[in-house]
Amino acid sequence: MEKVRYSPEKLTTFVRDLFRAAGVGESEASEVATSLIESNLRGHESHGVLRVGDYLDGLRTGELCSGVEWQVLTETPAVLVADGRRGFGQVLARRLVVALAEKCRPLGIA
Repeated sequence: MEKVRYSPEKLTTFVRDLFRAAGVGESEASEVATSLIESNLRGHESHGVLRVGDYLDGLRTGELCSGVEWQVLTETPAVLVADGRRGFGQVLARRLVVALAEKCRPLGIA
């Protein structure tokens, strides 16, 4: 069987459009699509476009939700424990890292 190759840009656009068609917002769809393609490009196929079907199924069944904000469960000056509420891990993890860096900066550990 011959391998089919697509440019990362075209594949990112295609995956983004699939998520948009499933009701995911533009920014979130772009971020998730980019993350999946970058995983493939780095050799982590298990975290790449292989997941698109699972994500679309999860969106359809409610196991995965778009447009969610995390819920803070525990918070201290240097700790933030949050529930992602079935959101996209790529999106929520990036936001959490940014929030933690801002939170810890005054403590000199960010």
